[in-house]
Amino acid sequence: MLWPLLLATALADEVRIEIATAQANPEVRLEVRTTWLGEDRTLVLRDDGSSPGDVPADGLYVGAWTGDPVRVLPIRILATGGALSEAEVYAGLERIHQPADRLAYALAFGDNPRAQRVVAPYLVRTLDARESSWVTASLGWAGLLFLYVVWLVGRAFPARRR
Repeated sequence: MLWPLLLATALADEVRIEIATAQANPEVRLEVRTTWLGEDRTLVLRDDGSSPGDVPADGLYVGAWTGDPVRVLPIRILATGGALSEAEVYAGLERIHQPADRLAYALAFGDNPRAQRVVAPYLVRTLDARESSWVTASLGWAGLLFLYVVWLVGRAFPARRR
């Protein structure tokens, strides 16, 4: 009798769409289309900070749909604006795994812009010099702290000599 439990956990009533680009381009507008239980829906995404939890010009386009629980959604992503005429950058069926699921994509601009499904949208971002110096300093301090702890443990438990 686990079937009702398994089916209930595989439905989603909110689907959050996150599309990340390597470079911020506020002129580009992304449109995500789906059919939610027979109803055609369109979600317009911009990198202008207008969606909740979004920062302007960070290269991350965010939006969400809500409705009756679903298991599978057909997704089409269209890009327009800037130097682009309307181009379909992604089309596919997405399986929904959680009650409030998130679909993340990485979008690459160029001659033939394409989006691909990713685990987390932030993995495609590139770091500028200021951000990379913070990362380098953090890793350096973490390594120094690790060596200090190893030295302390070595002093607390000296090796037995014969």
